[in-house]
Amino acid sequence: MSILIQSIVNGLNQGAIYALIALGYTMVYGILRMINFAHGDFIMVGAYTMFYTVPLMVSYGMPAWMAVFAAVAVCTAVGVLVERIAYKPVRNSGSISALITALAMSLFLENLAMVLFGGNPKTVTKIFDLPMIELFGAKIQLKYLLTLGIGLAIKEETAAAMQDVYEKFPRLRERRRQLAGTLSGGEQQMVAVGRALMGKPSIILMDEPSMGLSPLLVKEVFAIIKEIHAAGITVLLNEQNAKMALSIADRAYVLETGTISISGDAQELLKDERVKKAYLGQ
Repeated sequence: MSILIQSIVNGLNQGAIYALIALGYTMVYGILRMINFAHGDFIMVGAYTMFYTVPLMVSYGMPAWMAVFAAVAVCTAVGVLVERIAYKPVRNSGSISALITALAMSLFLENLAMVLFGGNPKTVTKIFDLPMIELFGAKIQLKYLLTLGIGLAIKEETAAAMQDVYEKFPRLRERRRQLAGTLSGGEQQMVAVGRALMGKPSIILMDEPSMGLSPLLVKEVFAIIKEIHAAGITVLLNEQNAKMALSIADRAYVLETGTISISGDAQELLKDERVKKAYLGQ
């Protein structure tokens, strides 16, 4: 019985780790629209940072766990550098170019690590000791339970965020098993807005959310934008439907040939004769 319990926990722990890695891939693809083959190599960079900074922290009398912050900082710096040097120049060059670049970056980081650190396995010094827990005769490391807990928490939070999106866009619930690329233009707009909301942002930029939508769906989308703003999220809206945009906005700016020609309170701009003549058809 104890062996069975141990095997189940080990399997769930491994699955939770894979799920967390997959979540990282999903977030990268959702933002960059590319598969980042170097994702695992960034984890390697963090591991090597931990390997060298943990003893350094201990030698200076600092808590070993502070090396985690150093690892996060180094991974962030490497990620920004790779984005600027490798990924950004090919972002608009097609999916094949981005795919080859990501694969090349993965190989580059792996071989660079081999040159700098060698190919021999290394063990990172423990930053803290977690106790063993006995469950039905099986001794389970607490770190396994923590990994499972984190995985379950993320799963529940994601499910709650998805449910919130479905409540705002009931049509997406009906199409949940359909590929996003096969949805109508309006439904794809809903997916884009819903995906942004799942990140629980403090500010959201919307570029032409009414484009390609029927008049009925336009009203629904703008009602949702108003609801998002009422929830405390700042919305920066770029929209050609001036009447609808001004009806829900607090402040508005009119751009002409790249310069701000008119700005002010949105309700005042609705009454402005220049705006009426040029953008409201009055």
